[in-house]
Amino acid sequence: MKSESSVSQMSEGTNQRSPERELAYFICLANETCDEAMEELEAPLDFLAAIDLLYMDFFKQAGPVGSPTASILLLNAHSSLRGGIRMALSGQLLPVFMTLRGAIESALYAYAIVVNPVLQAIWLNRHANEESRQACRRAFSAAKMFRLLEQRLDRKEFAVNLSHAYESTIDFGAHPNSLSLLRSIRIEDIDGGMQAMDFTYIHGSGSFEVRQSLVACAEIGLAVFFVALMCFENHPRITNLNERALALNQRVSSFIQELGLASKGGGAYAVERQHRISSLAKEEIPSLSPLKPPQPARHRLRLQ
Repeated sequence: MKSESSVSQMSEGTNQRSPERELAYFICLANETCDEAMEELEAPLDFLAAIDLLYMDFFKQAGPVGSPTASILLLNAHSSLRGGIRMALSGQLLPVFMTLRGAIESALYAYAIVVNPVLQAIWLNRHANEESRQACRRAFSAAKMFRLLEQRLDRKEFAVNLSHAYESTIDFGAHPNSLSLLRSIRIEDIDGGMQAMDFTYIHGSGSFEVRQSLVACAEIGLAVFFVALMCFENHPRITNLNERALALNQRVSSFIQELGLASKGGGAYAVERQHRISSLAKEEIPSLSPLKPPQPARHRLRLQ
């Protein structure tokens, strides 16, 4: 790249498109990718549907709610999970992890308010003034949320694992960082001694990245659901819901295999941070056969 640059769109071999139609094209392509992924991955998606059903049964059968604010936050966590699944199927890898991070945070806020009701007023009054805003930021920092979860002696290991998952969402794109962003960049030399930089917006429905992000949705979806159960320990069906969630958790490794990804150690597979979240290490990415082979990125923006 030199001092002058230009932007062009590259989508499945097409040349420049009308700038006025680019957003509409992007949306249509994302929807098309989602439809293709849903058709290709019908069996694995049944697993995600089973996780979603846990949430639906949890909300529909909750009975009297002790903390409406916590309930709202858990509803938001579920909505975020669904949003993450939708973007994963659309091939929008980085936004998936932004959304999943939000799901974890929402569940942690709910738990904090349940165990320390004083925090409810701090959260509700966040926008009253600048002092209230700062007080809320201090009270609801991620570090404090995880410490609060760790204080339950029977949940310390879970809290540590969830903290690792939270950090991994950041590594995979919830925050802009070199590890996540550089995976979406392709740089090549072009005429005139310049370089062109392509940034992937949509990965193909048969790509490793789509499957990677769906695994993250499953694992974080289950983890967040366990937090929801901790928030409402008097739920009339907590035993049934907990048993169902534990059974699904045991099936995660099978889910990974159904996606065409090799799992290790019954589902604990290697990632850059060496704990479960969403991907095999880059050098160990297997062939996706007999599923559809990996596809090139479907939509890139080029800066040159």
